[in-house]
Amino acid sequence: HRAVRRAHLDALGLNYPLLTTEMAKGPAIAKLRGAKGRSVAFVDDQPSNLMSARDSVADAHLFHLMADNSLRAFLPPTPDDIISVESWRDAAPKIAGALGL
Repeated sequence: HRAVRRAHLDALGLNYPLLTTEMAKGPAIAKLRGAKGRSVAFVDDQPSNLMSARDSVADAHLFHLMADNSLRAFLPPTPDDIISVESWRDAAPKIAGALGL
């Protein structure tokens, strides 16, 4: 899946570092961030991955984006520090704002 994700991000002009893993997302995000303390935006469809990110990188900007928004009804409420977005079109300006772009 990594090659497909890399190609998709590159096609969108998002040539930022990409780290893929089957392990907990939080430690991976902390590794990707490195010691520089740069701003982090993390987008995922799994609440547990978003909470893992929050636990490892407390100041990360977290976005919950699902391919099928009708499934939100079956999930617990999104915590206040996680921003729910309906689409990439909805997410893009919020991510840019969070990162100061």
